[in-house]
Amino acid sequence: MSDVMLPINPIYSKQTFSILLTGIRYKVNVRWNTRDESWYIGLLTAAGILIFSPVKILPGWVPFRQLKHEKKPVGNFVIIDTITENVPPGRLELGTDERVKVLYIDSILE
Repeated sequence: MSDVMLPINPIYSKQTFSILLTGIRYKVNVRWNTRDESWYIGLLTAAGILIFSPVKILPGWVPFRQLKHEKKPVGNFVIIDTITENVPPGRLELGTDERVKVLYIDSILE
């Protein structure tokens, strides 16, 4: 079992990176939407085939949890607010060293 902190850098308003989740390579797309001032996260296969369209990043939420797809990772993404404000992250508040982080937990949350 190995949990993974997603390597998000808030300096970049749009980023796609490759990451190994539960032994399978995926691409994660993270972007800042200036219109509604929110961060979004989407998931693709390593080949770039869409698994889940981008959804808004909200602290305390488990994105993609209820969604079904044959290529969905076994574990879950969890949005963590490190100071428990539980408000959506601002433009520079999401990332590895920031207030809000995205963690992949290598197990199924019930």
